[in-house]
Amino acid sequence: MIEEILEQNIVSKFQNALTSLSSSGVSIDGFWIASSTGSVKGVENVSSPAFLSVVAKPRAFESFSTPKADFAFSLALAVREELDPDRSIFIRLASQISGILQSWQSSIADVKRDFAAAGFSPAGFRLDGGDAFHDENRHALVFSQSFTVRGIITNQERNSNQ
Repeated sequence: MIEEILEQNIVSKFQNALTSLSSSGVSIDGFWIASSTGSVKGVENVSSPAFLSVVAKPRAFESFSTPKADFAFSLALAVREELDPDRSIFIRLASQISGILQSWQSSIADVKRDFAAAGFSPAGFRLDGGDAFHDENRHALVFSQSFTVRGIITNQERNSNQ
C-alpha cells in the first residue's frame, strides 16, 4: 500500500534527523506501521521526553479516472513538560521538523527522493499549515503540521496478501 510506504519514508526521515537532538530520544510512530514485538501500538515511551506521530491519510483524487493522487499527512510532536521545563527540547525538535518540511516545500528534488515509492511518482508538495499549543490534559507542548504530497499512481499496487 502506497500510504504505508510513504509513511515509513517519513518516519525514517524524522528518526534520522531527530534522535540526535534529544539525549533521551524521541519516540516516533506511524499509523500504518506495525508495532515491534512486545510493544503496544500508539503507547508513548514514558522514558522519552518527546513523541512524534505520523499519519498518512488515504489517497484522494482530484477528478474521475485520473492517476493524479493527493496524499494528506499530519504530524504531531508532543513534548512532556516535566522533562523539558525550559522548552529547549521542544524548540529544537520543532525547528528541525520545520526545516525538513520547508526543504520539501522548496525542493522538488527532495520530494522526489524522500517520497519515492513503488507505484507512485511524486510530483509536488504543499505545506498546509499547523498549530502549536499547550495540552493541559497531557501536560505536554504540542507542535502539529499538515501537508499534502501530489503524484501519479504509476501502476497497480500489489496486494501483500497474494
